Amino acid sequence: MAEPTPTPTPTASAEVEVVDAVAFRAQAGSHLDDMNKDLDDIIVTVQENGFWRLLSNSGELAFNFGQLEALDVPANVAVTWPESLVALDTTLDALSDAVSTQDGPTILAAVEVVRAQVEATRGVVNSAQ
Repeated sequence: MAEPTPTPTPTASAEVEVVDAVAFRAQAGSHLDDMNKDLDDIIVTVQENGFWRLLSNSGELAFNFGQLEALDVPANVAVTWPESLVALDTTLDALSDAVSTQDGPTILAAVEVVRAQVEATRGVVNSAQ
């Protein structure tokens, strides 16, 4: 008679992934710096009345946002990081809507709102340990 296969029992402690906070801060900071450069480009493009470049910059901002979403996050910012990304995504959506209007003052105002949220997100990044 075959003996039944024992059922594995879960361990009391799950493995916790340790995220390198220094690497997180460096990577996130680099993506946020790129976002600021794209926002600067948008300002120049508005001043030059160039609509197609605005679309390209919007795509670059979306790419950097995706890079931020893909980062492994240190435990001490596990709650504030996603909240900050939601706020950043909301401002990026508003900027995208502004770009579609092709109205310079509306776009520039949206750029400043995004820039403020980029810096708020940087505050979360810098608090990672």
